[in-house]
Formats: sequence, structure tokens, C-alpha cells
Amino acid sequence: MNKLLPLDFTMLLPASLRTLARRPLSTSAPLAAARKGTRERKKAKIVKKEEVKTEWVPQSVRRAQLLSLQPRANRRFDRERLPEPIDDVYVRNWFRWREHAVEEAVAMHRQTHHPTVFNQPEALMFVTAELDMQLDKKTRYADPVRRVVSLPHPFEYRPPREVAVFCQSAELRQLAESRGVAVVGGTELIKQFQSGAMAADQFDYFVGHPELAQELLPIRGLLRRRFPSIKDGTLTTELGATIDRFRHGLELSSERDERQLDFAQVVAPVGRLHMPAEHVAANVAALVADLASARPRGHTRPFVTRLTSWCHPAPERLDLQLRPLLEEAAQA
Repeated sequence: MNKLLPLDFTMLLPASLRTLARRPLSTSAPLAAARKGTRERKKAKIVKKEEVKTEWVPQSVRRAQLLSLQPRANRRFDRERLPEPIDDVYVRNWFRWREHAVEEAVAMHRQTHHPTVFNQPEALMFVTAELDMQLDKKTRYADPVRRVVSLPHPFEYRPPREVAVFCQSAELRQLAESRGVAVVGGTELIKQFQSGAMAADQFDYFVGHPELAQELLPIRGLLRRRFPSIKDGTLTTELGATIDRFRHGLELSSERDERQLDFAQVVAPVGRLHMPAEHVAANVAALVADLASARPRGHTRPFVTRLTSWCHPAPERLDLQLRPLLEEAAQA
């Protein structure tokens, strides 16, 4: 079959116009022409972005960062406004928690640590004290609490601390040695610290007598925060009681919540479950009295706001009666 060829309409034009019609017409050349300096300005605008290489962050750190961005509830909750429970079984978050006497709490902890349960009848009993760190001025907060308290009924918890005593008389030196102090001396001991023969890192605390207050000044930079002072109770005439306190006493250190600056906690052991309950109660009273005396200036509200007891590995925590202990400390 014969194929139909497409018609060429340029054949109908004269020969002079036929070549022009077959050439492609270009009308965009004047429009596409850039102004003078346009290409240079565009090249100047193009800035190469430098690739910033981020360091690898562990998954645990990323999770902690995400948790820190989430809102957090107030850790100090006033349960006085909640109603008293009327039944033996109730939802703790909806009612006021029952407060126990220290002797009652000791008896309850003994039940959970009985040989038929956790089998730890001599477990340590711990107390957590919540502190109100906000001063009367809302923008100011109290400094962290660092104290050493002597308990009326000591117990085996940790080995005695290393204490160095600065005193001059022979009677005071004999007194310090009778209390178990290995390093006792006067001006000769101060020179040993200055020469480097004795290192300050070997000792936990330094106790001094006021008769050597001026001689101790040259080693103030070596001892730093552990330098004997009247404020800390380490520069005193009662060397015997002070040595016993810093060697065998209970160290108290508050831990502040970085996201809630007005909240801090002090966790400390107060005895063992096999001790008489009256001895544990006396230790708790001494601890609360010492914390109450640490209330800073410019703080008129109660410094200790809550007291709970617990024993590892039992998960239960018992609220202790705090108001009678604070009243007893105020009368003392």
C-alpha cells in the first residue's frame, strides 16, 4: 500500500522565503541575555555550607537528656490537706499517710527482715530527712548541709576515720593518743606538713587546740576546707569529745535536687534492727536535733519537713512522727 507522506507547506512559498521558513526562529536570545555582573553576583551568593560533625552521644545520655526536658512534679507534697483514711486498705495517693513512732517503725522493719522473709535480722535502718532549702527571700537558697553528729548509741557501720590533732602540751597529746589518734603534734608536726614529709590526703579531719591557732596559719592553703576552725567545731579546747565525734560520728551530707533548688535530702543510718528500739529512737532524735540546729539565717520556716525510714532490701518506706522530735529539739 502506498503510504501518505506529510505535506510540506514550505513548498508553497517562494524560493526566497523557503530557506528562511525552514530555519528555526529564535526570539528568546534578547530575553535570556543577563545583565552585566548578574552571574558574578549569583556566584557570590552561593556559600558552601560546612558540614558540622556531631559527636557520638551514648543512648543512656540521650535518654537522660530527654527526661530532663520533660516536666517534673513537685517532690515536696503537702499531705496535711488530704483526708484521714477510715479503712485498713486505701490508696496512698488519695489519703494522708500514717505516721509511725520510731519504736513502731523498728518493729515493722523487723517483721520484713525476719529469718523467714529477707533473713537479715541485723540489717541497717536508714532515715531520709527532707529539707526546705528556700530562704525567706524566694530567690535565695541555703547552702548544702555538711555536718558530723555524735550518736548516743553508736553502732558498727564503717571503720574509724583518720584524724590528725595539733596540740602543744604533753597532757593533751596523751589525751589524743588515748582516743586512738595516731598522729599528734605541735609545731614540729606543722613543719612536717610544710616540708611535704606529711601529706594532708592521709587524713579525713584535722583537729586543733586554740593555743596553736597562729602557728597553723602557714598550712591553711594545704588543708583548705579541712583547716581547723571554730565554725566547724574543729578548733576547740574540748579535744576528747571532738576527736570521738570526728572519728566515730555520723557524717551528714545533703543532696540537692538540681531541678528543684528548694528541695534537698539527707540519708543516714541510725542503727541496726537487733538494737533496742529505744536506742534507735534516741539516735533518730539526735539526728533530727542536729539538722534542726543547722537551719540557716533568714529561714523562719521548719527546716526539716519530712522523715521516713527504710531498710534494704525491703521496698517499703515508713513515715515517722516528726513534730514531737522537733518540739523536743526546740526545748533542749
